[in-house]
Amino acid sequence: MTNTIKGLSNQPSPQVKPARERTGQAAGTGGESTPESVDRVTLTDTARQMQAAERRAAQSSGVDEKRVEEVRAALAEGRYRIDPQRVARKLMAFERMMPRES
Repeated sequence: MTNTIKGLSNQPSPQVKPARERTGQAAGTGGESTPESVDRVTLTDTARQMQAAERRAAQSSGVDEKRVEEVRAALAEGRYRIDPQRVARKLMAFERMMPRES
């Protein structure tokens, strides 16, 4: 059978073997495991670092408790000052990071 786009065949290319042939598992063998049939996954260093970061994030509340206590104390003592210019700059920077709708 021929694909209508550029006459490409729908059959797998000769270089691609079905999984059972690649792993050494013959058709109809019931899926016995042989040394050749064991699938392996190797993670890159970046993937390992991402997994570790995900684990740390899941274990963390995401709240800097020390900072929260500092702000509470400053509010209670009247020392907490809001800089409207700084707030405006931060809002603008955040807005620039947001994707634009088309």
